Amino acid sequence: KWAFKTDNERNIFLSIQKKYRDDTDLLRKRCIDLQPNNSSYYSNLGYSHYQYVRELTMPGGRRDGRTKEEVNKALAYMNKALELDPSRITDLDRKGLLLTEMLPKILIFNKATLKDKEKEKIANLEAAKVIDEGITSFEKAISIYENLPSDSKKRSRYYKEYVKSLYDIARAYTKLVDKDWDETIFALRLNENISDDDKITYIPKHLEFVNKAIMHMRKCILTDNIPAIAHKKERFLEVAKHTGCLEGIYKLYSLGKILFLKYWILSGYGQKSSSEADKNREIAIEYLKAALEFEWSHEKEKQDKAFIAERLSRIYITQKNNDAAITLLEEFTKKKKRPDYYVFYTLSLAYINKGQHRKARQVLDEALQNKGNKEVWLGHFILTCSSLIEGTYAKATKELNKADFIAADNGKHNIDSLLIARSFIHYKKADKKSAVKYLEEAKKLNPFRVSVKTYLDRWKK
Repeated sequence: KWAFKTDNERNIFLSIQKKYRDDTDLLRKRCIDLQPNNSSYYSNLGYSHYQYVRELTMPGGRRDGRTKEEVNKALAYMNKALELDPSRITDLDRKGLLLTEMLPKILIFNKATLKDKEKEKIANLEAAKVIDEGITSFEKAISIYENLPSDSKKRSRYYKEYVKSLYDIARAYTKLVDKDWDETIFALRLNENISDDDKITYIPKHLEFVNKAIMHMRKCILTDNIPAIAHKKERFLEVAKHTGCLEGIYKLYSLGKILFLKYWILSGYGQKSSSEADKNREIAIEYLKAALEFEWSHEKEKQDKAFIAERLSRIYITQKNNDAAITLLEEFTKKKKRPDYYVFYTLSLAYINKGQHRKARQVLDEALQNKGNKEVWLGHFILTCSSLIEGTYAKATKELNKADFIAADNGKHNIDSLLIARSFIHYKKADKKSAVKYLEEAKKLNPFRVSVKTYLDRWKK
């Protein structure tokens, strides 16, 4: 967070910080030498390396260390502390966060991994495995706390960690659902040729994960508002607004986000609504609106709310209420501080659905200029869809080739969305044979798309 006039000043500062870290490690290791069976000393050393991971992964943080190595050290010391004292709630909570939040990103977004298709596959499997392990760690922390005697002093001492574990386990369960949004459905209008007789499907495990996430988030909200537990008269949404250990807005947003995810799963990943799916979507709207309207605490008052507006706009797009999405997101794009690239992507979908392709291209161009854009290929894909709808097939092909090249360069191979777009371009050019070939490839990659099957049946006749 410091601004240095020269690289030399920055390097001097970092070298001083490194000396402090080395001295801290030396002293804490000496404590272990003196009392090798004291779990607190291992915990303290594990916490040091946990903090180093946070420093190395935070935006604008230091980059003078090996992140995965620090994760492994943190886990090793935490595991040793837990071996000596399995009831250490703080270590279980931190271990859960390392395994569900920090390590999966390190595994998946490793440059060497992204350049190799096979390594990418292995990394994703390993990430899912460590998230499972992290969930187990959170579950142990929660169980230990809930089984403490009512008069135990540990209940107040570890109350914050208990609330955080409930919040973080809910988030971890949603990470096991790898289908939480799909621009393709709206950019290529794949939800418009599905009949009442068409049957949509989803992965049952996904519904199981999201239900567990909802259960833990509701418990987190109740636990983080002790007066509400005692009186039980307030509406649950009002209970969620309370800022206790956690910011009220984050709890409102998180529950709204999870409820929308449940809608997404029940609708066959956004393809076809049902009464149960719609019910969850309506409640999600209520929570996300409340998160937008509710004020941050004094400590967070400068925090931006574009991420909440973007999630709510996704819901509006699923309702075909594109005007509401545009009105909401344009408010954030007019601010001096520019929102993240994904906000522009969602806004572009609403413009495309309204037939406002020039505006869509403008916001997509801005998103593509964003230095923090991690999905440049997706911007070119949405541009492809816009050109395809407008009938400029040469331009659509050019943008699609860019999307394909960038995606492959980022380690993303065989994306069914790109195959579907290429299929549609060939069909519009009267090359039905190629259109069918690409669509069949897309169907193999993603068998849940009902409209792809419909198009194939029609085109093969």
